Amino acid sequence: VIMHMRGDPSTMSRMTDYRDVVGEVSSWLLERARRAIDFGVDPDRIILDPGIGFAKSAEQSIEILKNIEKFKKMGFPVLVGHSRKSFISKITGTPVEERLEETISISTYLYLKKVNIIRVHDVQEHGRIFGILKTLNPCGEYWGE
Repeated sequence: VIMHMRGDPSTMSRMTDYRDVVGEVSSWLLERARRAIDFGVDPDRIILDPGIGFAKSAEQSIEILKNIEKFKKMGFPVLVGHSRKSFISKITGTPVEERLEETISISTYLYLKKVNIIRVHDVQEHGRIFGILKTLNPCGEYWGE
């Protein structure tokens, strides 16, 4: 998994200056994927993660989610880890321990956008939601089977 992040956990909150967060993050990921391939990594073993919340403001994280299709078009599976992230509180104001519904809403959106891997904390709840979604609106490969 190649994940985008600037700095480290102690400095990343100060490294959120982007002209075009979607363009810059996707370019960075694609360049790293190409570099991995040049070093001999099988392209089928590469997964891209835009790094929601890692050196990104709430607005930038939302912008990436709104444009997740651009990452899907890069030719590699996409992973998104958004579960309980702080950007959710910028939308709803809920504390971390009360973000299940918001997380499931975003997960549903990502499922319908055919994101390959959705990383969450509440696996059982998501499994039930995805089971219903698969039954009502099959959208390709289902990672929960």
